[in-house]
Amino acid sequence: MPGGLVLFDENLCYVALTKRVAEWYGLPPELVEIGKPYAGVVRYFAERGDYGPGDIETIVDNALQPFREKKAVFQERTLPNGMILEVHRSPLPNGGYVSVFLDVTERKRTEAELERYREHLETMVRERTEELGHKNDALNAAVENLQHALGALSQAQDKLIQSEKLAALGSLVAGVSHELNTPIGNALLVASTLEDRTKEIENTVHTGLKRSDLESYLKDTHDASAILLRNLDRAATLISNFKQVAIDRTSSRRRSFHLAAHIDEVLSTLHPKLAMSPYVVKIDIPESIGLDSYPGPLGQVISNLVENTLLHAFEGRTQGTIRINARQLKPGWVELCVSDDGSGIPPATIKHIFEPFFTTKLGQGGSGLGLSIANNIVTGLLGGTLDVHSQPGAGASFCMTLPNVAPAEGLTEENAP
Repeated sequence: MPGGLVLFDENLCYVALTKRVAEWYGLPPELVEIGKPYAGVVRYFAERGDYGPGDIETIVDNALQPFREKKAVFQERTLPNGMILEVHRSPLPNGGYVSVFLDVTERKRTEAELERYREHLETMVRERTEELGHKNDALNAAVENLQHALGALSQAQDKLIQSEKLAALGSLVAGVSHELNTPIGNALLVASTLEDRTKEIENTVHTGLKRSDLESYLKDTHDASAILLRNLDRAATLISNFKQVAIDRTSSRRRSFHLAAHIDEVLSTLHPKLAMSPYVVKIDIPESIGLDSYPGPLGQVISNLVENTLLHAFEGRTQGTIRINARQLKPGWVELCVSDDGSGIPPATIKHIFEPFFTTKLGQGGSGLGLSIANNIVTGLLGGTLDVHSQPGAGASFCMTLPNVAPAEGLTEENAP
C-alpha cells in the first residue's frame, strides 16, 4: 500500500516531505520546500476550490484551527483525480506535527465492490428463498391433491369390484397407488432437503456468505428443482392416465379418441404387472387412426388380452414379446391385434377359447371369463369381430376388426345421464 510522510515544526513549517505526497495533491514544488509554511499550501487549496466556495481567509483560518488545538486527526480524503487517501496527523512533543498518508484507493474500491457483491448475494438469496417458498407451496398443494386422489381411488376400489369387468379396476387402483408412492416420496424428500438447505444459507448470509456457499446452494436448488419437476410430472401423468381410464372403464360412454394414445393410457395402468414380468410390450399403431367408439370397453378388451397373454403364453420362459399392432383397412374399418411369440394355443383349446368359464388355469388365476367378456364386447357394443390364430410353439394372435365409427348403441356423451 503506497504511503507518504510530512513533518512540520512548531511553527507549522515543512521539515520533511515525501515527494509523492506533493504529487498526489498536485502541489507546486516551491510551496513545499523545506522551511515553507503549511499555511501557503492551505491557501493554495482554498483558492483552487478544494474546500468549496467561501471567503478565502475564513477558509484558511478554519483549516488551520485543528493544528492550533494540538489534536490528533484522522481524515479520509478523495482527491479530484479519484485517489482516496487516509491521513493520520499527530502532534509531536516539540510542538510540531507528523502526518502519515496512505493510498487506500484500491482497498476502498475492493470494499465497495465486495459490498455491492454482498448486496447482490443477499438479493439473490432472498429471491431464491421466495422462489423456493412458492415452489414448496405448489408442491404441498400438489401432494395434497395427490393424497386426496389416492383417497378417492381407495374409496372407489370397494365399489368397483362388482364383476369381472370392474374387478380389473381394483387391481388398477392398487397398481396406480403403488406407482404414485415413488414420485410422491421422492418429491417430499427433496422438499424437506430444500427447506434445510435454505435455512442453512439464511444463517450463512448473516455470518458471512462465501461465493462457494452460494454456488453450492444454487447447484443444489437447481438439481432439486429438476427432481421435483420430474417426479411431479410423473405423478401427474399417472393420475391423468388413471382418471381417463377409470372414467372410461366405469361407463360405456361414447367419444372420439386417437387409438394410439388410448392404448398408451391403458398400458400405463398395466405397468405394475408388466414391470414385475420379464416380458416386453411393443406397440405399432399409426397416430392417424381415430375412432368414434367406446374407449372404456375397448380398454377392457386390451387389458384382458394382455393379462391373458401374461398368464398363458410364456409359461416356463424367461423372456417374451407382446405386440400390439393396428392398421387402417378398407375405409371405415381398423384391424387391431394383440400377439405374442409364446408357446401358442393347442387346436383343442382354440375351439372353446371364447366360451364362458373355460380355462386351462382353474385355481391358478384364471376365471374363464376374460376372453368371453372381451369377445362379447367386441362383437356387441364395438360392432366388430374377434378372431384368434395360433400354432403350437409359434405364438398366438388375437385380432379385432373394428369400425372407425361404432354402431349407434349404448350411451353417448350427449345423452348420457
